[in-house]
Amino acid sequence: MDPSSPTPSAPTAVQTVAFSFESLSEAPGTPWQREGKGNARFEGAGERLQVEETGVWWDRNTGSGKHHAFRKLFQLERNGSECIRYLKPAPDGDLQELLTLVPGKNGGWHSPEPHLCVDDIYRAELSLDTSDTLHMTWWSEGPQKNYTLHTHYQGAQLCRSWLES
Repeated sequence: MDPSSPTPSAPTAVQTVAFSFESLSEAPGTPWQREGKGNARFEGAGERLQVEETGVWWDRNTGSGKHHAFRKLFQLERNGSECIRYLKPAPDGDLQELLTLVPGKNGGWHSPEPHLCVDDIYRAELSLDTSDTLHMTWWSEGPQKNYTLHTHYQGAQLCRSWLES
């Protein structure tokens, strides 16, 4: 095959699953505990998996019951079985790489090096359990940040297929 010729596009697979998350901040002066839930739409084609989350979150500390709507977009790109890149849209619309994840224990993926953003560092892990629940955990630390975010995508069979292909 001629490397300059366009690659035929891979068929697109789509799945929408429920997700939930818990987040805990122990930052000085601004501790919080948040929870949220919603739906995540996974769209996979070849080496790319696009994810769109829509849902609500609430602060467990205040007990106000106020729900905040959100929408989050990100993309995962695989380089064979060597690594997964986590990208998010930048203000100009281009994709910006945040982290590279490499294979780790028990079939999971982790960031071997933290991502530095101004004064903060970010790390992440990604794993899939036997019930096809995708678990993504983020840690962020910095002068004004110290939080953990655990997200669970239930029944994410498309993620399993994408990770194992």
